[in-house]
Amino acid sequence: MVSGYLRNACTAIYCWLEAHPRAADAPELAELPGMYAHTPMVVHFDLLAKLVTHEGARRLQRAASAVQRHLDSSSAAILNDEQKKLLKGLASGVRITDLARQLGYSRSSLYRQMSKLWQELSVADRNQAIHKATKQGLLD
Repeated sequence: MVSGYLRNACTAIYCWLEAHPRAADAPELAELPGMYAHTPMVVHFDLLAKLVTHEGARRLQRAASAVQRHLDSSSAAILNDEQKKLLKGLASGVRITDLARQLGYSRSSLYRQMSKLWQELSVADRNQAIHKATKQGLLD
């Protein structure tokens, strides 16, 4: 998610810099993005672009690549057999109640195990866990 956000930011910044070539030549003239009462605490890409030079955008892109490499790093070695069984059950579409029974957990215990698994995989939810596990060959 972070990597995708950074890549989208890079693309938006490059587009903005192309559309405003003089701003890229004189970054000291860029204004800070305005924050309004109704604006969430997020800087929009076009406002962020006003603060960034082409070199800054390239550095941001390298940071996005580094984040992606970190997220793609193998986590197979850190998963135990129970966690692998849990992942395979989730990926196969087994209902939580049935999966808990198969693995010998109560439903609430299974949710705790899922939470621990998300932390091990550095993901936020079931879909991300299944995607990452599939990508890394953990479900084979």
